[in-house]
Amino acid sequence: MHNHTLKQLSSLLQSKQLSATELAQHFLTRIAASQLNAFNHVEPSLTLRQAALADQRLAAGDGVEHVADAALVVRREARAEAEHVFDAFE
Repeated sequence: MHNHTLKQLSSLLQSKQLSATELAQHFLTRIAASQLNAFNHVEPSLTLRQAALADQRLAAGDGVEHVADAALVVRREARAEAEHVFDAFE
């Protein structure tokens, strides 16, 4: 699934061949298994709750473009930390 493009994933979600919860769980599993330590902060329970909300909205007939924001979370604190990552290199 991680080799799909966003357009392909969107199509799978819209056609109900894939749920937002399944998609979120797939990537949470990959993040947990990764040795890269690429994520500053991950909240699996929040991600899964938002994916469930996205699934509800999709079931109600909302288009993928209107529910994508429910599955993508950028925490203010993590974003604020990331803004200063390269300060020491200036």
